[in-house]
Amino acid sequence: MNSAKIIFTPIKIIENEDVVDLIWNYFACLYKNGQVLKNYELIKANDDFIMFVTLPQNDALNEEYHNIYSFEYMVQIKEVFKISMEIIGENLNYGESCTCEKSSWYMLYTDYSEHDSPVVCGDCDKSVPLYLLPHMFKEKGE
Repeated sequence: MNSAKIIFTPIKIIENEDVVDLIWNYFACLYKNGQVLKNYELIKANDDFIMFVTLPQNDALNEEYHNIYSFEYMVQIKEVFKISMEIIGENLNYGESCTCEKSSWYMLYTDYSEHDSPVVCGDCDKSVPLYLLPHMFKEKGE
């Protein structure tokens, strides 16, 4: 798993700190969807906000994996910020995540780490990011 630096650069004057709540809410949704791992940090550097995250896969933040909640926050954030991302490197605190094209079965691992997904691929025995699991109840906004 790799760590990334995501930079939020204001595209207009920020009049209040409510935008910080937008960023926190966005990343809370990404975390609950399995797109980022638990230990993410937000840093204010001059006018920019910088988020350091660990991703289960390098493409985890692609819009196709967003659920309706994270997508709505992302739309609101893009009204205020230009977003750029840079992969920093491999986070050695985590193992690899499943890269199987299609798993034949999944296992719920009840003694899971607080950082990794509780779902394990039955074929490769690696953690499966939650956003890659089949969705139910039209969660993707379909």
